[in-house]
Amino acid sequence: MKKKIEFPEMSTNLDRIMLPSAVQAKYDGELVVWSGGCLTNRFGRERFDMPCTEGLPEDLEIMGELYWGSGRRNFYEAQSHLKQDDPRLKFAMFAFYNADMTYSEQLTLLRLINTTEQRHVVESTTAYSHLEVEYLHKRYMEQGFEGSVIKPLPSKTPYSWLKWKPDETIDLWVVGISKDKSAIAVGREDGTILGHCSVLGKEKETGLLIGHKPITGENKEDYLITPDTRVEVKHLGVIPQSGRLRNPRILRYREDK
Repeated sequence: MKKKIEFPEMSTNLDRIMLPSAVQAKYDGELVVWSGGCLTNRFGRERFDMPCTEGLPEDLEIMGELYWGSGRRNFYEAQSHLKQDDPRLKFAMFAFYNADMTYSEQLTLLRLINTTEQRHVVESTTAYSHLEVEYLHKRYMEQGFEGSVIKPLPSKTPYSWLKWKPDETIDLWVVGISKDKSAIAVGREDGTILGHCSVLGKEKETGLLIGHKPITGENKEDYLITPDTRVEVKHLGVIPQSGRLRNPRILRYREDK
């Protein structure tokens, strides 16, 4: 029987920081668990015979990030490699899955696992004060990582881990809808697309917003409409290579504008 892997959501409430904590860089990739000879992601997809897991004992269960390149703010670039099971994907290990031991003990054992060019243990630095946590987070951001993860050393489960990612907001125009109706294209008033915001589960609101607007054109992914609706978009920064927003989400419609 196929084992079900559960991935708990980490809190983003920084008021819950417990000390001392291991502070780690947050890689930009796909969260996976090594279990029973394969990697499994949060959607249940399994990957077998990946070079990055070659030689790992099958009786270990290890949580980590499957990533492409440097793992630093390159999610969209990495997607094609992740979908195709690119043999150059790397595995960054950061915890044991469902281990009955403190995170401090887990780190000690993780460092005994043999590493390769495509497999390593995520760097951890112990912080004993909130100022140290802030300093380490800032350092990882300057290095180009997505953010940081804060893990109390006495903790035994991921439910006490904290995820720290910077959020920014910007007002943009609705300029189209994806052809599969799963996302709204947002961008500048001249029609330049800066990102796609998922509308899965919000189809009714989306239909009311743009359901009767005339289509003015199309590209490979989207049907384009006249940009006459403003929205406030939350995002995680700009992707340098493309100028697009990383992980944009619609916060609200700017009826006042």
